[in-house]
Amino acid sequence: MSLSLELRTRHGIHGVRAALGRVVLRGDPASLEFIAFWISEDRVVAAMNVNVWDVVEPLRAVIASRAQVDDRLLTDPDVPLDALVARAETARG
Repeated sequence: MSLSLELRTRHGIHGVRAALGRVVLRGDPASLEFIAFWISEDRVVAAMNVNVWDVVEPLRAVIASRAQVDDRLLTDPDVPLDALVARAETARG
């Protein structure tokens, strides 16, 4: 009996991963559909999307905003990534 399993993933890494930053996940790695955020000083310094589509620009915007972001918002799939950037801009006033 032979078992063949093929797995294909597509992912992108955005930003520079901080050596000492912590990682926060949105989604379930077991499902192979998730976003990983590298956090340093409560700011997203890098992100990686795995099988989550159409998030490149919002991820880049979150990183570029350099805003402090609550981990609960990052992990909540019901909070659009664009909303994180909008909150950051509002907080800066």
